[in-house]
Amino acid sequence: MEIKRLSVKDCESYQEELIDYIFESVSLCAFETTFTQEDAVCKYKELKKYLKEDKAVSYGAVQGEQLCGFVWAYEYPFRDDGNRLYISILHVGKEERGVGVGKQLLSHLESEARQRGYNAIYLHAEAQNKGALSFYEREQYRVERMQLVKKICEAEIMEKYPGGGYLKLNSEDVLFNQAELAQLLKENVRAHRFMESFTMKDGAGKIKELAQYVSEDKALAYVFKDNDIIAGFTWIYPYNYNHNWRYYIGVIQVAAAYRGRGIAPSLYCKAMKEILLRGVDIIYTHVDAANTASLIMHHKCGFEEEQYQLVKYL
Repeated sequence: MEIKRLSVKDCESYQEELIDYIFESVSLCAFETTFTQEDAVCKYKELKKYLKEDKAVSYGAVQGEQLCGFVWAYEYPFRDDGNRLYISILHVGKEERGVGVGKQLLSHLESEARQRGYNAIYLHAEAQNKGALSFYEREQYRVERMQLVKKICEAEIMEKYPGGGYLKLNSEDVLFNQAELAQLLKENVRAHRFMESFTMKDGAGKIKELAQYVSEDKALAYVFKDNDIIAGFTWIYPYNYNHNWRYYIGVIQVAAAYRGRGIAPSLYCKAMKEILLRGVDIIYTHVDAANTASLIMHHKCGFEEEQYQLVKYL
């Protein structure tokens, strides 16, 4: 079997196989229930476009005249780390699995990434896809970030509904408290890897953006106040995740002096009660794998791992 770098001309030669592999790969994702053959054709055209513009790297495993599998990656930054390749798809035909084809494709991609001066390759894999997770672990890819999800239970939320001090903000409230909210947001963002460049000015801009979203009913914001001090803050917004509406937690932050008092879970309870009233019962967020305290808190609140961001440094 030959591993070859795919050109635009190669993609045209293997058009039928590539479209089928793209369709099979995306269809394996738990929430991609509406992905069609026509969508796969669009992804194939996107691959050709990226290759034509030298914005993508693709390798194919070829046996005779048959394409047995392929990998497609392109430059895509993660936060402040712009020197990475992102694997969009790595897929091997059913009959060729288990004989090292995927490993060879990945090895060739990594070699070219090193030659081009990239410092890392990363991708996303669903928590339920144990085969893919085991494969990437063997190839020295490590979890960098997790997507956590929770199905909201009405009985649980009513039981834990917080008392005083927890307030929903309107757009005027957001702007009035802009400085305090921006400080909490900055602390939250700067705690993430590769976000050291985020400034107070960036935070103020984001809070101004939040005020606009709240005024348009495109976001919900809640705080915990201790007298006049904002000790905790969360910001969530609706998101159409693979054709299903959810709420995404943009930020959850508690001031250092107030941590360990259950403020973050109580803010979540406040928000989730309103989400249920809006007819949505799924909430999700992302947490860095290195943020142990946040992971513990979210797991205690009933969040489960849904997807992993995996990375390998070259």
